[in-house]
Amino acid sequence: MTDFGHTMRKTLLLFLTLGFYKPFRPKLYLNFKKLDLQCLTDFRAVSWCDHALVDSIPPYNAIVQHFSDELRALLSAHMAVHFTAQDIFETICTQACVGCGEFGPLLDMFTAHRYCNPCVAYSDNSLSMTSDVIEHPGAIL
Repeated sequence: MTDFGHTMRKTLLLFLTLGFYKPFRPKLYLNFKKLDLQCLTDFRAVSWCDHALVDSIPPYNAIVQHFSDELRALLSAHMAVHFTAQDIFETICTQACVGCGEFGPLLDMFTAHRYCNPCVAYSDNSLSMTSDVIEHPGAIL
């Protein structure tokens, strides 16, 4: 199991051995579901035990394991504070573009929705431009 390119230690064994959070686990899970991705990531960095606790949350663990680039992009753009792990997990698990219903390979970091290339390029709601507009000599950016 890897974590942002670094090999993880067997933190689950440490978590189960220490058992510090065991009496609080049900309430912690309920509260963690409400926390945004930035808070979960910050809490995860506190200790190995906290690392294991946050990684035991299925949506967050799936994001870290399979979509670490997307998580890194959300954290770098300071957009992770706007979404819970469940929000991003649900978006990643869907395939349809919210604009047209076709396959949407792009994740919008501002809305946490999937979009296809034509919807992003020609939507009035996005601030994107196609390459032909950018390459036009008279285009104002």
